Amino acid sequence: MNLFFDGQNFPRKLSEIEEYWLNRILPEDRAGYKIYRDKIKNLYVIGYGKFPPFNLILGEKEAKPDLTIPPQPMVATGVFYYNTGKVNVSIFEEFENQIEIDIQSEEFLYNEISPEQLKNKEINFFTYSNWSPGEKHPFDNSDLRLIEIDQRVLLVISQKHKRIWIHNRENQTNKFIPVTNFYQEVLKSLKIHDAKIITDINYFFLNLNKFSDLDIKDAFVNYNRNWRKVELKQPEKVKEIQENWFKKIVKRLLWKK
Repeated sequence: MNLFFDGQNFPRKLSEIEEYWLNRILPEDRAGYKIYRDKIKNLYVIGYGKFPPFNLILGEKEAKPDLTIPPQPMVATGVFYYNTGKVNVSIFEEFENQIEIDIQSEEFLYNEISPEQLKNKEINFFTYSNWSPGEKHPFDNSDLRLIEIDQRVLLVISQKHKRIWIHNRENQTNKFIPVTNFYQEVLKSLKIHDAKIITDINYFFLNLNKFSDLDIKDAFVNYNRNWRKVELKQPEKVKEIQENWFKKIVKRLLWKK
């Protein structure tokens, strides 16, 4: 029976290979991920999410998927490479006792293959969950820009992959933030009103060198005040630094390029 296309019987426990993939992107030695690793042990797959058959919902055994729940931030994601294809796995934040997961296999149907053929058989595996300060991008070793927000929080920007995440030193998690909302806050903080720049989100990454650490930090603090992605230990108002006339002229010239 082709469970992948013909439907699945719900509720059910996570399959052996599904649990294996999720555990790999939820490292046990990192407190923030262990919380979710422990949660999913006691939950059931109660049905499809908004995008079946890849999108599944975990919850209490007798519950039904609530498809009115708004999209939740991603907790962790990873890619597993096999001789037969690859598998993309993601898990999202819990909301009202339900957790959304995505498992998308390419070039093969994982439900038709025994767990023994996939478990610990990947040729390669990448996840952001294991990233630590001082390392380069976990997928291809490309450069990253790191900006200290406070003693606990580090903002990480991948110019190549157009990704931004927050590294929390206390619980050792790497949490993505939506690029669009953050970019708008950057423009707002710098009082940039050029229509072409405002509508071109790639501008931020292509011109990353034009934004100082202070510019980005100030924008993040304001962004976090509105969207509350992380608790900051320092005062929310970033200290303003007076620039001398030479620095101001140089900065203006940079923006005109």
